[in-house]
Amino acid sequence: MIPLEAFSELQQHADRSDAYLLGYPLLGLTILRQGDEFQLVTNGQVAASVERHLNAPRPVALFGAAMQALTIVAYRQPVSQAGIESVRGTSSDSAIGTLLQRQLIALDDHRLFTTTHPGFPQVPRPA
Repeated sequence: MIPLEAFSELQQHADRSDAYLLGYPLLGLTILRQGDEFQLVTNGQVAASVERHLNAPRPVALFGAAMQALTIVAYRQPVSQAGIESVRGTSSDSAIGTLLQRQLIALDDHRLFTTTHPGFPQVPRPA
């Protein structure tokens, strides 16, 4: 248990901190009080922006076979799976599956792979 004088001092600090945070709304923080508890929380004005960033999928680096397959598709599109495998010299099922799942390549009506974004191909750098 917190002694009463320590609690009142803590409350004074919280009041000063809350006043400071209210003066700078772009910091996106505020102090929430519930009884004798204090919690630092996201300000309601920026909550939508914070939620959008927290829920956004994190970009994941491509490694090895997927990077090779994406590079082949980017420079030789449209290309078949057999074309990708002939350049790589090995099976590319898993690599192509990864690229399709991440929507980095697409399969057209003739079973040829192309990149999903038109223009100059931008191949992600390995981590």
